[in-house]
Amino acid sequence: MTRHRLVRQLSSCLIIAGGIVLAYPLWSAGYAEVQQARLGETYRQSEQAFLRALRRQSPSPAVDDPYTRIASLANRFARRLRSGQPIGRLRNKRIGLNSVVLQGRARGAATDPDQTLLRSGPVHYANTPLPGQGQPFAVAGHRTTYGAPFRNLDRLRPGDQLVLVTPYATFTYRVAK
Repeated sequence: MTRHRLVRQLSSCLIIAGGIVLAYPLWSAGYAEVQQARLGETYRQSEQAFLRALRRQSPSPAVDDPYTRIASLANRFARRLRSGQPIGRLRNKRIGLNSVVLQGRARGAATDPDQTLLRSGPVHYANTPLPGQGQPFAVAGHRTTYGAPFRNLDRLRPGDQLVLVTPYATFTYRVAK
């Protein structure tokens, strides 16, 4: 093989590798957008199924305290929830956030069990309670790849609202700092 031919093949390989590197962000953003569209439909179906199941079950005893009622509904929802299923939609106008949040995997399944799920959108840490269960609720999401749902978190200001709509309640969180 001549030196000239080797240089030409090496330059071709480098050009192809550069094209792949440049195309990756576009691919990951497109992938996340397709996944979010699919998950939006899955969420709507999941929400309808949960509400139908609630209507079929025996009614809960009347509860005057709305927090107790929401906690009861959250517990019912949690019993049906599996890893990778949508739990709700997280929204904020300022940063253009409108993403379906998935249920994460229980820890111990792998070193980073939610990495695959995070490619589709934000993920609820399975080792934290669901919203309404009376404890802090934690979500993770990408800032630079896979649609980057949290790319503009730094634009949030104190007092801004993050709204999470679930099949059993709507939760409004305010940015503190």
